[in-house]
Amino acid sequence: MVPGLQSVIKITLFACGFGVAFPARFRKAFLTIQAQQETLRQFAEKVATTQGVELVDLLLASHGKRSQLRIFIDKAGGVTIDDCTHFSRSYEALLEAENALAGPTTLEVSSPGLDKPLKLQKDFLRNLGKKIDLRFKPNPEEKKEQKLVCTLLQASEHSISIQSAGKDLTIPLDQVLMAKVHVDI
Repeated sequence: MVPGLQSVIKITLFACGFGVAFPARFRKAFLTIQAQQETLRQFAEKVATTQGVELVDLLLASHGKRSQLRIFIDKAGGVTIDDCTHFSRSYEALLEAENALAGPTTLEVSSPGLDKPLKLQKDFLRNLGKKIDLRFKPNPEEKKEQKLVCTLLQASEHSISIQSAGKDLTIPLDQVLMAKVHVDI
């Protein structure tokens, strides 16, 4: 086994709610990272609001003594390189002023990209009226999956409404296995 891999597996299982017991130092490290990520997310939301962009996602990963902070922003019509640059500079200044980073960190700011999965209600709301690739289970009791290219009509906290082949369907979010904006090539 790769050194350190067992720790990663245990932390992942704990984070997913499997309740695997592991040394307290890992539990403390995991909770510290989780708290730091939440603080960084709050700062990113603040900058996003002032710059008229939406914070789509924030990912914090540790690579040895260095951390990588990836932030995805979006706005109506898409983000530009200038949007990413302005966000990055403002965010970096805020982090330095608040002394929010625990060590050397690489900051990356970008658009979510074309293949970013739609997971949360806000992801679906941002893409209303667009064609999406959708994979879901029509019946949760069966293993059978269905794949569609459809138009996203509505999104609520618990379901999405789509149109496919002239028919309107409502699908509970817990039955959605994968959704992303459809790209015609």
